[in-house]
Amino acid sequence: GHSTHDPVFNCDLLTAERGLDTDWLPQTFDLARFSEHMASRLRHAASLGIQIDVTMKKYLIDLYSLDLNIGSLLATIDRLHLRESTLVLFSSDHGPAVVSKGPQLPRGA
Repeated sequence: GHSTHDPVFNCDLLTAERGLDTDWLPQTFDLARFSEHMASRLRHAASLGIQIDVTMKKYLIDLYSLDLNIGSLLATIDRLHLRESTLVLFSSDHGPAVVSKGPQLPRGA
C-alpha cells in the first residue's frame, strides 16, 4: 500500500495520488474552517512560499491511504480468524509539521 512520511512542503502530489480515488478532494481549502491556531500556522507556511492547497491535499491523501491500509490489515486478520488472538496497536508522531522549526529545505529538494 501507499504510505508516506515526507515533509509536507516537499511533496509529489501525483505520486501520492497514484492508485487512489481522489475525486472527493477539494481543490482549495478555506482557512476560516480551521481552528485559529492551525489557520495561523498555515498562513505562516504560505508566507514562506509553501503551497497550502497542495500541502492539505497531500495530507488528506496520506490519511485516506492510512485508512485503506489499516482496513486491509484488519480484514486480513478477520479472514485468517485471528481477531480474538491479535492485538493491533496504532501509534503516531502527529505527522510532519506544516512549518518546520528547524532549517527549511530548499524547494524541490
